[in-house]
Formats: sequence, structure tokens, C-alpha cells
Amino acid sequence: MLSALSPDPDRAGSFSWLRHFAIPFVGGALCMLGFAPIGWFLVPLFSFAVLFAIWAQCGTGKAAVAAGFSFGLGLFLGGVSWVYISLHVYGAMPAPLAAIATFLFCAYLALFPAAAGWLVHYSPRSAVFKLVIVGPSAFVVIEWLRSWLFSGFPWLTLGYTQAPESALAGYAPILGVFGVSWLLAASGGLAALAWMHRRDAKWQVIAAALGMLAAIWLGGLLLKQFEWSDLHGQPVTVALLQGNVAQDQKWREDVRVSTLERYRQMVHSSDARLIVFPETALPQFFDQVPEVYLLDLMRHVRQRGGDILLGTVERTRAEGKFDYYNSAISIGSSPMQAYRKSHLVPFGEFIPPGFGWVLDILKIPLTDFSRGNPKQAPLEAAGQRIAVNICYEDGFGDEIIRQ
Repeated sequence: MLSALSPDPDRAGSFSWLRHFAIPFVGGALCMLGFAPIGWFLVPLFSFAVLFAIWAQCGTGKAAVAAGFSFGLGLFLGGVSWVYISLHVYGAMPAPLAAIATFLFCAYLALFPAAAGWLVHYSPRSAVFKLVIVGPSAFVVIEWLRSWLFSGFPWLTLGYTQAPESALAGYAPILGVFGVSWLLAASGGLAALAWMHRRDAKWQVIAAALGMLAAIWLGGLLLKQFEWSDLHGQPVTVALLQGNVAQDQKWREDVRVSTLERYRQMVHSSDARLIVFPETALPQFFDQVPEVYLLDLMRHVRQRGGDILLGTVERTRAEGKFDYYNSAISIGSSPMQAYRKSHLVPFGEFIPPGFGWVLDILKIPLTDFSRGNPKQAPLEAAGQRIAVNICYEDGFGDEIIRQ
């Protein structure tokens, strides 16, 4: 693949389907191999090297945008295909419509690396500067923008491919995921720089690029030798329960009793001090859960001074209407507390203004949640201070760190 990217003045200004569409698309799709569970963390570095080499040689802004868009389309079609499952299998959207919606969503996400390509092309600097500074910076700034624009979608932030085996994971406690993304992208730029000058025999440039690449990765290995956190207090036993209730049956009246009983038995079989239920595990509003059921769970955990975090749906009534919250509620030895999800899933937990017609197609229950307070204190449970996040929120590190 890289052999097609060698410096060639006659080809640099030309526009070709292979160079600006097919190769970047494959490079973006291959980034999936860097994420768990495969974890081939060097593959995204190779993909960045290919993309940046193409950007450095694009003769027109159109070509740079096309390469960035193709890279993004390969990345997101490979990594966000679960949206189709959500829409079709669980939302009952017809398969063709779900496929079109998923493709359009991935195409929208691909506009972000396309914008990075535009920025790289129109930066008034040399190819070296574009490969090592502008390319990585533009890609990561756009990646950060994607994490919050229109409520944000930080999935597939490429810095996450570098944990925990990669040397670049050593920078994570200091620079965060976007810092790791930048170092990964810069590593790809340096690799591309060395490769592109191999035929010119510019050995000083090649040696400098490889030396900087080695310094980045050796620095990460050094940082991994440090312990960035300390133990505090005594260890606490924790049990994470998963009832495996099928989503299409979860809210059915005839399944409710068996679901509650399944979780009751799982609690009684655990001797952990802290027991955690999944999101909305209890298939009814919290105020409708039988009191005798909750008291039974509480008696069990109080024997060891413990607590349970229940995933449930709360509702409050104000001014003649109900507000609904996707919540985690603690019961047991500590006073009852609640965390209410604040970063909701668009179209899954709330419908953006102007998209009410989507409800006529999707058959997803509870799509009108209210937002919890963004600045909620950690819960005091099982002798610990617990910072809770629910499902979609785990992708937003800047929000999680507030607690």
C-alpha cells in the first residue's frame, strides 16, 4: 500500500480513485484492529502514516478532503455498525431504512476527518511540517470537536487503541486520551516522513524522523514505570450482576416477576459488600417496585455493611406532568441516594427538536428522559465514594472526571 505513496511530482497533483478513496478507506477500516478485543495497537500508526502521506502529496483541496472523508468512512462503518443493530433489531426500524440511516450517520462522522484534510492542505507550510505538526494537530482537534459538537459522539477516539500494552499508554495519566491520539498521529507522520524520503536518500531527514519516533515511544515506556495512583483504605469486594434479559422481553408484564426474582437470587448468592445492577435492570418505575422486594435486598447487604446500586427508572411529578430519569439508586447500609444520568443518547433517550417524526418509526420505550444535574456528587456507598456513569456517558472523559 505504501509503495503507491512515494514522492512523485507528476502524480502528486493528480486525482485518482485508488489514492484518494480506496487506500484511505482501507486504512481507516483497519484501525478497528487496534481496539479491544484485538488490540493490535501498531495498526492505527500504520493507517495514520498512509493518510498523512496522501495528504502531504495532495495537489488540490478536493483530493485532501476526499482522502480524509474516505478514511473516516472506513473507520466509522467498521466501528459504528452497532447503530444498525440498535435501529433495526431493538428499534424495529425496517432493515433498508436502518441501513441507510446508519450509512448517513457514518458519512456525517466522516466529515470530521475530511475537515482535517482541508486544514492540512491549506496550511502554508512544507510537507515535513504538515506530516509532523499540522496533520496530527488538525486530526486531533477535529477529533476533540466531534466529542462535543451536537451533544458529542466520542466513539473511536484513536488514542484508546493504545491502552494498555502500547508504550504510548504511559502518557495517558499526563496528557489524556487526546494527548495520546496526538502522539499516535505524530508517530504516523514521522513514519510517513521517513518512508517518503527513502528513495531520495535524504538520510539526515530519515534519521531525524526515526530518532524522534523512537524518543516518543521510549518516553512512553519510561512513564509506564511510574505509579500514578495509591491505594486508599481497605479492599472492597464488588459484584457486578447481569441478568441477561432479552431487550425485546425486558418490559413485558409477563416477564417482570421472573426478572425481579432472577436478580433477587443473584444478590442472595453474593457475599460482596458492593453489588451493582446493570442500567435499568428493574423493569418498572422505582416507585412501583414492591417495598417487600427492596427490604429483602437491603437485609442481605446490611449483614456485611454493604450497599446495592440499582439500575432503574425514576419518575417525579411536578406541575401535573412526570419527569423520567435513567438512574442508579443506592440501597442498603448507607442512606438512600440517587445518580441521574445527565448525558442522554440522542434518539434513544431523547428526541432532538424537529425530529419527533422519528418516534413514529422507532419502537423504543422511554425515549423522553429528563437530564440529571451535570454536577452531581459521588455516591457514598459501601464505605466508598463512587463516581457513577451510565452507559453512553462512559465515552465522555471530561464529564466523568468532574466527579
